[in-house]
Amino acid sequence: MAEPRTAAAAGPDSRRGRRLGRTLSDLRLRLVLLVLLSFGPPAALLFTSELQWRRDELGGARRELTRAAAVAGAEFDARLKSAQLLLAGLANVAAIRDAQEPRCSALLGELLAKGAGLGGLFVLDPAGRTVCSATPGPRGRNFADRDYFRETVTRRAPTLGAPLLARPDGKALLGVGHPLFGDDGELRGVLVTSLDLSAFAEQLAVVYPVAGAAVTLIGAHGEILFRYPDGERWLGQRLPDAALVRAALASTLGTVAEVRGLDAVDRIYALAPLAAETGQALRLALGVARSDIDGPVNEILRGDFAAMALLAVLTLAAALWIAERSVHAPARRVLDLEHAERAHALSELAAREGRMQLQAAALSAAANGIVITDRDGTIRWVNEAFSRLTGYSAGEAIGSNPRILKSGVHRAEFYTALYRCVVAGEVWRGEMVNRRKDGSRYTEDQTITPVRSDRGEITHFIAIKQDVSER
Repeated sequence: MAEPRTAAAAGPDSRRGRRLGRTLSDLRLRLVLLVLLSFGPPAALLFTSELQWRRDELGGARRELTRAAAVAGAEFDARLKSAQLLLAGLANVAAIRDAQEPRCSALLGELLAKGAGLGGLFVLDPAGRTVCSATPGPRGRNFADRDYFRETVTRRAPTLGAPLLARPDGKALLGVGHPLFGDDGELRGVLVTSLDLSAFAEQLAVVYPVAGAAVTLIGAHGEILFRYPDGERWLGQRLPDAALVRAALASTLGTVAEVRGLDAVDRIYALAPLAAETGQALRLALGVARSDIDGPVNEILRGDFAAMALLAVLTLAAALWIAERSVHAPARRVLDLEHAERAHALSELAAREGRMQLQAAALSAAANGIVITDRDGTIRWVNEAFSRLTGYSAGEAIGSNPRILKSGVHRAEFYTALYRCVVAGEVWRGEMVNRRKDGSRYTEDQTITPVRSDRGEITHFIAIKQDVSER
């Protein structure tokens, strides 16, 4: 009778063991699911947050490139106009008009030393021979074959020549000619200067010091006039079929394109025309490598997910180890661990929020006053030259409207025409009488350029101001 009792007693124990085994297995499965589920929401939130960061970085790079290219284009136009005004003023100086040496060369030399960005300053006689020059050297060199000389003599008016590469330094120059007339109205010669395009582009590369950035200046026929970095490799080459060149020649102000650069690196380029009103199809391409935008985001994303995966594995192992010894303690510990991990994920997200702030490009060292407003006309940024010109500090100007400068000289129709021009996407140029903070009036030459978003919508306006009161 003992054996049946032993078998009967063993049955419930075996069943309890199986139930306990199933319970432990079920607990392990529940713990595994609990750990995986506890890491799911933070992982999804982390992934979504960093994808948004990637989009923000890309959008910020596009906006920064567009802003920098637009300001650079406006600055170049201002330099060109300054050079033309300089020649117009010098044409009225008798010593220069009549090529009275040595006074003529001395005056030109003094002016060239002060004129930043000018590549030369000299006077040609009606036959194209050098008779007066800001730089020492033999006289009589003939420039009659240069287009700026021929056009100036033919039109008897100021002329802008095509870009050319000077030898032996390989600098890209843009010739500017102005006719010299005697009292009898006869042509005495041509006063010539040149804008140093290479110096302008080099300065832009310094102002926009982004790792991986490339600055390229492209001529009307696809010739490379300047490139940073690695300029010697590309200087003077005509590459009309290159993707960047095709995109640049077809661009308008505010164009942003993602194309392959001359060095086969994919970049996001902001493309802007230079000296557009003169008919010269110069194009500025300012680009930053896509990998330099995505690379830091991808690296952080990989590191964050690797850390989260490792943490999940360690958490699961610890939970299973503890589950073998008790039932209630593991539940409490898993709950505490879940709370800790959620707090950790939130702290990491908060830290990444700080890294998502973008740094705005600054051009506060520009010689001309620069104002950036939004579409509603609210001032969003001014440089130091604006404060010197108007008397309003950046803190006083930002957030206000350009109406603070109204002098009362211009009628309402003047401002209505200006507003219609810029909201139509066109560049407005003209002179305007404004009032400083101290109440004094001054005359400024102003260029207002619309800035478009990726969808082609006008979002901002950039105004370049130059005091011409003494003209």
